[in-house]
Amino acid sequence: MPLISCSSPIIASPAAPADIAELLAWTPFNLRNGTAGLEIDWCHLGEARFTEPFFDQTIIRRRTLRQQRTSSATVLDQLQTMQPGVRPTGFIFHASRCGSTLVARMLGSLPCNLVLSEPAVLNTAITATRPHSGVHADLTIGEHAQLVRNLISAMAQPRHGDERHCFIKFAATAIRDLPVIQHAFPDIPWVYIYREPLEIMASYLRFGGSTLPPGVANADLVEGNPSELAALSAAEFWARVVDANFAAALHHHQPDRSLLLNYSQLPEATVEHLPAFFGITFSEDELQSMREGASQNSKHPEQRFTSDSEHKRQAMSEEVRALVEELVMPHHQQLEVLRTASEKGS
Repeated sequence: MPLISCSSPIIASPAAPADIAELLAWTPFNLRNGTAGLEIDWCHLGEARFTEPFFDQTIIRRRTLRQQRTSSATVLDQLQTMQPGVRPTGFIFHASRCGSTLVARMLGSLPCNLVLSEPAVLNTAITATRPHSGVHADLTIGEHAQLVRNLISAMAQPRHGDERHCFIKFAATAIRDLPVIQHAFPDIPWVYIYREPLEIMASYLRFGGSTLPPGVANADLVEGNPSELAALSAAEFWARVVDANFAAALHHHQPDRSLLLNYSQLPEATVEHLPAFFGITFSEDELQSMREGASQNSKHPEQRFTSDSEHKRQAMSEEVRALVEELVMPHHQQLEVLRTASEKGS
């Protein structure tokens, strides 16, 4: 879920044309409808790196009224022309609750890597033409791709001089929007990380209760009429969400451009497979730094990582098991077939 709402109150006035170049030192964190079209809210991060588990946590830590301003989204075109950001090296898609944050933090442990982890503003941009999007934008596919491309360029501005690679971890539902992302970046390799469905379901259902929390059915996590989705049990709703993500990954999978990773392969696959797949090389010291980062809990770095897979599977009820078996397992099994076939062919 986004950590920053598109309705966040904005006090700063829109940037005047003379101020556009100054925005190269600022980072966009919110996209919303304004009186004259789409508007961008910016935060000044100074020397801060994106070291928190999520992009928006870095923004929240640094955001104050003095460090915030607003501009028209049209300035993104000019900024991209003035100074393109670090070009994306690889994209990370995932099924949620499956180790993608661990992968992002391992990559982000190296100063040469700029890692943008689930920016809410990027998710808003790539879903801008969906019926239930947080913003309304009537865009052609080319205009939509340009918005995504220029927004990423603005977020990926180098601030230290040693950033060579840029990795973007998208929100779990973004795999459904891969066509517009690939229209913006047609040649960027991407990885899809997934997990045994019961383990994902355990994370979604950890707070208990058979009904959905308010607002979840309207969050565009799965296609369907929000009122009909709200009437589903929590178990069926989340099973549909997991299955929709798996189905989209299967539909878009390209053996020459995408890599399937199972949670069970982590964290070793991050150092053993990802660099070569993304076409980059790290030194032995850099690889060791990434391995050391894997010993920490990805969302709570102060804690050491411990596997909870078996506990999660055992905690699921027979109802949940039946839903997963019927709705999700066929697509999960297809992902496993493709993954293992790819490994044998490599």
